[in-house]
Amino acid sequence: MTEGPASSDKTTSFLPRSTSDRTLHPNDFVIRPLEESEDLFGLMEIQYAVWGREEAVTSHQMIAALRNGGIIIGAHLEDQLVGFSYGFPGYKEGRAYLCSHMLAVLPELRNAGLGWHLKLAQREAALQKGYSLITWTYDPLQAPNARLNLGKLRALTRSYVPDYYGKMLDQINQNLASDRFVVEWHLKSQRVVNALSAYSQERAAGAVSPLDKKLVPSREEKVGSLPLWGQAPKVNEIDLSSGRITSSPPNLVLTAPQVIVTIPGDFQALKQADLKQAKHWREITRQIFPHYFRRGYAAVDFSGDRESGCYLLERKELL
Repeated sequence: MTEGPASSDKTTSFLPRSTSDRTLHPNDFVIRPLEESEDLFGLMEIQYAVWGREEAVTSHQMIAALRNGGIIIGAHLEDQLVGFSYGFPGYKEGRAYLCSHMLAVLPELRNAGLGWHLKLAQREAALQKGYSLITWTYDPLQAPNARLNLGKLRALTRSYVPDYYGKMLDQINQNLASDRFVVEWHLKSQRVVNALSAYSQERAAGAVSPLDKKLVPSREEKVGSLPLWGQAPKVNEIDLSSGRITSSPPNLVLTAPQVIVTIPGDFQALKQADLKQAKHWREITRQIFPHYFRRGYAAVDFSGDRESGCYLLERKELL
């Protein structure tokens, strides 16, 4: 299942009635680890609201993972579970890590900043268990997930897996190959520590939500003599000349220290409006990302708006 602040267009409300007529803020939520089976009540309903019933993970499987090194974090609003993250232990090349399989919040709360706060709590719990790495997957064409994962949490990716999960039937992923980035969140790395430190400083100064703006040093402050965002060459650009949102032919021979890859700003809306164009973009990402990853680049940052989004790829030796 895709990680990230997934949501759906369902309109049924699962929120407490007392919250329906007021603006919610991060301090209205209680975020804590879920450690007992009775704490998991409500997880299935959130999955159904976000992805539908076809791809739901059973509570039995979550309990088994929880009792064997897994971590589940819940977000509560007036004692009601409204969001969660779920991860289980992974092991590869002699290293144990946490594989964060799901992150979801109720659709009504997708702009409340809960994805960020759930990930922070997950990091804290993972460090307490001795993990220093969390991995997860997400669709490279989902700009909101990219903004959170790379732009704010300062994770990175150098792995693109075509059709990672095979055919998926849930309402977000159906009708399209399940290509995924495999994200690496190095919990003790300087890039992550700096991002969280910047967030703490902003919060102390009265910032309402980390999603209001980017709470990490700008590229101008960090890259020194390297090209700035606006100066790095573009692998592709969005082409509107045909009346559709298409990509220009990708440039696969760039060798600059940093390059930029462009994607649509709202891929889910594009997919619902024109599945053929969505498949076009899937093919574009299949051309670009595996190619540049093989050439030693990693995707390290993301910025964008509702119209378009841009990944920043850097050569690994610059990380």
